Formats: sequence, structure tokens, C-alpha cells
Amino acid sequence: MIKRGLFVYNQSAGKSQNGKPLAEILDILKQGTETLLVHEGKDPEEVKEFLEDEENLFDFVWIFGGDGSVHLCVDSLRRRKKVPGVGILPGGTCNDFARSLGLPMDPVQAAKVTMEQNLVWIDLGCYNGRAFTNFAGVGIIADTSENIDEGAKEKIGRVSYFMSAWQTMRDAETFSYTLTADGEKISGDAVMILVCNGRFIGTVGLPFPTINMGDEVLDIVILEDAGAMLFREWLHRSGKKEPVWDTEGVKHFQAGSIRLETSPVKKLDTDGEIEAETPVDIGVLPKALAFACGQDERF
Repeated sequence: MIKRGLFVYNQSAGKSQNGKPLAEILDILKQGTETLLVHEGKDPEEVKEFLEDEENLFDFVWIFGGDGSVHLCVDSLRRRKKVPGVGILPGGTCNDFARSLGLPMDPVQAAKVTMEQNLVWIDLGCYNGRAFTNFAGVGIIADTSENIDEGAKEKIGRVSYFMSAWQTMRDAETFSYTLTADGEKISGDAVMILVCNGRFIGTVGLPFPTINMGDEVLDIVILEDAGAMLFREWLHRSGKKEPVWDTEGVKHFQAGSIRLETSPVKKLDTDGEIEAETPVDIGVLPKALAFACGQDERF
């Protein structure tokens, strides 16, 4: 039994494509919680302040929303002196971090799974002092996020991501980069650089078996111009899990400390949010928070 729980949600999550009423989720959570607080997130800064305020007491937090809501809340929660357990209830378009945790995409079913309290301490990525759960990237990945039509996103959900990706890849522009990974420097030209903590992008499982959210390193994927069509193929064959090892146009390696510089300056996409630009320092926050995971997930 959880003594004091907190349920955080944004207004749009209740209107998600899952169509599940908040009342159904809350009934499940109340069954295993002595006291359940409910906080509706209207303004990002207000949510941030509420979650970081040590006077607001809670042992466990459920976040009902998409990857953007999770991104905001997690960065705030990991700053607390005593961090709570965290349960993710998918309520967005792609819900990639929830997929990486092995949770059901139905938020009601996810609520039931989180009540089983299969808590696993997970690494977070960090950039310029802020945390991300799933990925940080420049190039195609950031352009795709910016090109998504918000009207289409509301109506057709994940399909809007693929539509934006197709368009972005047709217009992809190369940029020069210098990347220092654990002290080793490499440089070249690319159309995308992706630093991964989680295993899904745009609902698609990334074909790199080494990605593990508990190994205290991040997976770096550099996509050269020749690899753009391969990235498009990955998205197209969503659901298949063929691993990619050595492939023309794709560089893949791991590191715990990363410095990325580009020419020209590129916007940085973190978990679907554009909040920074290059140059950027990226690292790992080892075992930063304990998340409720699917029973088959081990990190």
C-alpha cells in the first residue's frame, strides 16, 4: 500500500486517442493508496515548481500524459532530496518512454501494472544540467518534431510523426559536427545525430541491442547522408527487431560523456521538446529514479 501518492496530468491527456476517462484510472490508483493527491498541470512552470517543492509530500507519482509531460515532470522529480517512485500512464501521441519501460499503451492497463510495484532504478540522460528520459538529437530528429502538424497530431496521432519524418528526410540537409565521446574526438558530416537512453523513437523500436537504461552509458547514432534512407526504412518496418551492427552510412557506439558541436548551429530535440541548441554537453545520471516497469523488463 502506497502511503501518499500523487497523480499528475495535463488537460490534453484526458482527450488522448485512448479515450479512457480519468475516473477509471483514479479508481484503480485509489485502491492501493492511502492518500491520493491529484494535480492538474496547466502551466509547465507551475508544475515544475509544485514537483520540486519539498513541502509537497508524496511517496509515488503517476504521470498521465505524453513524452513531453514525462520529460517535464521527470526533470523536476529527480531534483528532490528524496525522490519518489514513478509510474507512467501513456496519454500522448508516441509514448516512447513508456514503451521502453515495457508498459501497456492503454493507460488504464498501465495503471494496473504500476500498482504491482515492479520498480527498477533507471538512468537518465542530461544536457546542460537538465534531464531527458528517452533521447537527445539534432538534424532530422529535431526537424521532424518541428514539422509535425499539430492539427494532424490531434486527429491521427502517431501517423503524424511518420508523415513529418517522410517530408523531413526528403529535405534533409547535412551539417558538420565534432563529437567528443569519453575523451575521443571524431568529426564529419551527418544528417542526424541521436543520443539514446530509451529504445523507441516515434513508436519504432531502435535496432541497436546494446541500448539499456541501466548500463550508465548512452548509445550514440550518427546518420550520414547515405544512411537517411535506412532511417526511413526503420520507421517503415515498425515492429521488426532486426539488429543493426555495421551498416554503411550509420555509426553506432556508446559513451558516458559527450560534447557535441555543429556547423551551423543546430536545435536540440530532447524527448520531442526543442529546448536547447549546439554546442551541448550530454551525460548520464546513473540510477536517477525508480520507475514502475512491465514484469518482463530488467535493466
